[in-house]
Formats: sequence, C-alpha cells, structure tokens
Amino acid sequence: MPQIIKIGAAALLALALGACQTTATKPKRLAEGEFETAIRPGETRLRLQNFDREKWQSRGIDTLSAARTAFVCRPLACPAPSGVIYARLNSPTRKPDPQALLNLAQSVADKAAQEGATITAAPRTGTTKGFPSFNFAYTKQRDGKTEFGRSTSVFAGSLAFNILSISQNEAAAGRHLDEFLRAVEIVDGGPRRTASR
Repeated sequence: MPQIIKIGAAALLALALGACQTTATKPKRLAEGEFETAIRPGETRLRLQNFDREKWQSRGIDTLSAARTAFVCRPLACPAPSGVIYARLNSPTRKPDPQALLNLAQSVADKAAQEGATITAAPRTGTTKGFPSFNFAYTKQRDGKTEFGRSTSVFAGSLAFNILSISQNEAAAGRHLDEFLRAVEIVDGGPRRTASR
C-alpha cells in the first residue's frame, strides 16, 4: 500500500511548483478547536477529517511548501488498491485569472504525462464548492497493472488544495475523489478590507 502514496508524489510536486509561481509557504496548521473560531477578512480555513476510519488509514506528510495527508484504503475495504492524497497550499491569489488557471492545469497534466501517465480527460477549469478549480484524469501502467488517477485542485480564498484519488479500479477512483471533495470543509472570511480614508 505505501506504493499508492508514491504514485501521487509527482502530481503533487507539479501542483506545488505550479500553484506557487511565487514563493511557496506552507499554510499554518490549525490548533484544536481553531476551525470553529471567528474568522478575519482575508483568512481561509480548510478541514478534512477522516470520515471513515474503518475504511481509510491516514497519515500526514509535510513538505516545505505543502501540508499533505495520505489516505490508504484498508485491505478488502475497497474493490481494488486505492489511495487519496490531500494537499494544502497557500494560494498566490484569491482570484485566479481563468486563462492562467487553464495554463496551470495544462502544465500539471503535462508534468504527469512526462512521468508516464496517459491523460484520459483533458484539464478543465470550473468551480468546486463555489471556488475556481481545475481537474483532469489519467491512467498509468505500474508493474503490469493500470492505475486510474483523478485530480481536482481548488483555489479557495487564501488557500488552495488538491485531492488526488488513485485506484486500480476506475469507478472507485472517481467515487473516492467525489467523497473526499464533499468532506472538505471551507470557511472563508472574504477579501481583506481596504482601509477607508
């Protein structure tokens, strides 16, 4: 199962490098109970809790630019080996330009293709949970088996997050992505207020 975690590392690295065209800084980790406290303008909070501990094992992986959690499906709990990686980053802007977002989506997909993936659903932009987003899908051959990858990146206020679902079962890859997207909680304080004169 640790191999599932390795599968998504390249895609997450591409996201981290692409989403942070400016200098990247890791978002701060929320203290216990902080998610529910009053939020200031310009601030965004994200939370993803393990919604099914009987099915998913989770562990955090922090890098210099991103806070990540890997979820691995327990043996026999999914129709095929499956994993989901959730990464949080600081967003370079609250309002990504649509063309810049599409360019970023294409560069992330191109990076995955350079590493042996076959893009099966071209990058598309849209909205997810009311925020600008992009998604794409791919397959990759590993040790004689086909891995199905589904990726969605969301630019939620001052933060961005990516969910990458990987499975050897195509339907499960899509279903797991949808389940984890539904489980992400977002609280946004809106843009910073400008000082009045």
